[in-house]
Amino acid sequence: MVNIRTFKSRIIAKFPNDPIAEVLKNEPDEIPPEELVGKISTWESILVAGRRH
Repeated sequence: MVNIRTFKSRIIAKFPNDPIAEVLKNEPDEIPPEELVGKISTWESILVAGRRH
């Protein structure tokens, strides 16, 4: 398992009003490494989409 608690906290603090903050709040603090690769791509898409608005 990969602990993403610190990552989540930093992104939520940096983008508190963006959709990515809500998404990350609902993610578990630990995820399997094989899921991390896919999630990073999804999180990036959410972050980019939020910046366009």
